[in-house]
Amino acid sequence: MAAHRGSGASGFPRLFACDRTHEGNDHRGGENISPREIEAVISKYPGIRENKVIGLPAEVLQEMIVACIIPEEGMTISTTGLMSHLENHLAYYKLPAHIVRMESFPVNASGKVMLGELKRQAAEIIRTNPEITSTKK
Repeated sequence: MAAHRGSGASGFPRLFACDRTHEGNDHRGGENISPREIEAVISKYPGIRENKVIGLPAEVLQEMIVACIIPEEGMTISTTGLMSHLENHLAYYKLPAHIVRMESFPVNASGKVMLGELKRQAAEIIRTNPEITSTKK
């Protein structure tokens, strides 16, 4: 068995696949959704310094889309305004179920966002503050 870059495999001479480490597509109700496409649209909204789109487990659909954003210093991002922007540029099934505001993203020593930790933090914020993060009107 050969290991491929991004496979999360470890061990020598035997390799054990542990987890996928690349940023792939999320799945929502049978639709493949590219986080990068949504991130590109979010990045065009004024006042957002950085953003990451992740998929979290959902009860009805396979995954729910969650947009994690870091506002520029001193900026307040309106969920309604951001959602209006997204609705004008994305298909309805690509719209996030939650927008989570953060001060920073967890990063490793080389500065890459640690997606597993980001998902854990976002899930906890949503669990404790669903009325603040929800994009449902």
